[in-house]
Amino acid sequence: MTVSFIFTISFYLLAGKSNKMIAHALGIAERTVEFHLKNIYAKYQVNSRMELALRLRESTVAGWVFYSVFLYIIEPPLERKPI
Repeated sequence: MTVSFIFTISFYLLAGKSNKMIAHALGIAERTVEFHLKNIYAKYQVNSRMELALRLRESTVAGWVFYSVFLYIIEPPLERKPI
C-alpha cells in the first residue's frame, strides 16, 4: 500500500464518505476498501473510523493537508480569464 493510496482513503474517510462511496470514487471493490482501512487502523493503532479520524485530525501534518485540500475544494483559486 503506497503512501498516496493511504492518503487518498484517509482523505475520503475524513470527508465523511462511506466505504461504498470510497470504493466507487476509486473504482475498487468495497471489500478492498475495508481491507485497506483495517491495515490503516493497525498502522495508526486505532479500532474504528472515528478513532482514525480523530487521530488524523490531531496530527499536525495530516490535519494541515486535509484542511488545505478541503479549502481548495470549497473555494478553488480564481481562474484568470484572457483579456
